Amino acid sequence: MPSPTDAELMELIKRESRFRPLLIIAVPVGAAIMWLAVDRMEIFWAGLVIAAIELVLLFLQVSWLRWGKHLVVLDYFTMAVDVVAITLGLHFLGGVEFPFDWIYAVSLASISIARGMKAGLIFAQWSILCYGGLLWAEFRGILPHMALFPIFVQSPLYNNPQYIITKLISNAAIFNLAALNAAFFSAIIQQKVEERTRELKQAQVQLMHSQKLANLGQLAASLAHGLASPITGIKGAAELLLDELSAGHPGQRRVEQILHWTEHLSDLLERLRNFARPPAEEKKLVSVNQVVRDVLDLTSKLLSQSKIQVHEEMASNLPVLLGSARQLEELFMNLVLNARDAMPNGGYLTLLTSYEDENIVVRVRDTGVGMSPEVRRRIFEPFFTTKGERGSGLGLSISRQIVVDHGGHMRVDSKEGQGTTFTVELPIAKEEKT
Repeated sequence: MPSPTDAELMELIKRESRFRPLLIIAVPVGAAIMWLAVDRMEIFWAGLVIAAIELVLLFLQVSWLRWGKHLVVLDYFTMAVDVVAITLGLHFLGGVEFPFDWIYAVSLASISIARGMKAGLIFAQWSILCYGGLLWAEFRGILPHMALFPIFVQSPLYNNPQYIITKLISNAAIFNLAALNAAFFSAIIQQKVEERTRELKQAQVQLMHSQKLANLGQLAASLAHGLASPITGIKGAAELLLDELSAGHPGQRRVEQILHWTEHLSDLLERLRNFARPPAEEKKLVSVNQVVRDVLDLTSKLLSQSKIQVHEEMASNLPVLLGSARQLEELFMNLVLNARDAMPNGGYLTLLTSYEDENIVVRVRDTGVGMSPEVRRRIFEPFFTTKGERGSGLGLSISRQIVVDHGGHMRVDSKEGQGTTFTVELPIAKEEKT
C-alpha cells in the first residue's frame, strides 16, 4: 500500500484526533478502577500521566493541522509518543511479565493498514526499542518491577536473563509480523476494492453508453422518417435525368453514382430504423480494389481542396471477398475522411491493398498529426472523439464493427506528429480458398 498523500494524511489525522478525547477519558477511568480493584494507587497516577500525554498530543494535532504543513512529521511524532505511552502503561500494569504487550501488535497493525508497510516497519522497530528498553530497565533495577497481581511478585522471571532475551526476540518477531501481515492483507483488500471499483466504473460507462444508444436510436428513427421522402425524391429525379441523357453522355456516369449513393443512403436509413437490432444483410462477392477506387473517386475533389495528395498501390489479381460492398464503402470512406481531418494543412494519403496469409489487407496511411497513446487506446470507443462538436464519436466504432462483421481485424498504428496508419484485414471468400 503506498503512503497516503497530504490530503489523505490530513483527513486521517483529523479522524484519529476525534477519538483521542475518548482515550483521554477512558485511560484515567480505567486506571481508577484498577486502583480500587488491586489497591495500587500508582496505577491511577500512571493513568493520569498517560491521559496528560494524550491531551498534549491532541492540542498539538489541532494546532498543527491549522498550520497545515509538514504533516508527516506531526504524524510520525504522534505515533512515536503513542508507543511511549503504551510502554509506560505496560510498566505500571505489571511490566515484562504482564501479557499486555499484544497492544503493540494492534497498534502496529493499524499503522500498517492506514499508512503502509514502510511506516508499519519503522514503528515496529521503535516499539521493539521501547519494549527492549523497558525489559533492560526492569532487569537492571533502574525501574522498579510493578507486579500487578501477587502471583507476579513471587515470580523471578522479570530478573531472569534468558527469559528477558527470549521475551525480546519473540516480541520483536511478533511486532514485525503484525506490521507485515497487516500491510499484506491491507494491500490485497485494497487491490480487490480497486478491481471492483474499476468494474463498477466500466459498468457505469456501459450503462451511459446504453442510455446514449437508446436516445440515439429514438433520434435515428425520427431522422430516418424525415429523410426518407427527400431521398426518394432525389432518387426519382436522378432516374428521370438518366433516362433523358443519351447513351455515352459525359454526365451519365455521375448520375449513376448519384443513384448508387442514394441507394446507400436508403440502406443507411433502414439501418437507422433498426438501430437497436440491425438487420442481417445479404453478402455477395466484392472486389476490394474496386470499392477503394470508388471511394477515392468520390472523395478526390474534397481531398484536392484540402491540399492532400493521394497515392494508391493496388495489388493486381487481388481475390474477392464475401461481404457487403455498401458497408465496405462506408468503412473506407470513414477512414479516408478521418485521414483528411488529421491533415488540416494538407499532406499525403496512401492507400495500399495486398494479399497476406489468406487475408486481403488494406492500409490507409496519412501524414497527419498522429495520436497520443491515450487517444490510440480509446479511438474505437463509441462516442469518443477528438473533433469536439464536429465529431459524433461513432465513425471508427462503426467501422470496426463492419470489419468484425466481415470476420476481419482492424488495428491502428500512430505516433504524435508522425501520422497514422489504419490496417484492415479481411478474409477472402470461401469460394476463393477452395
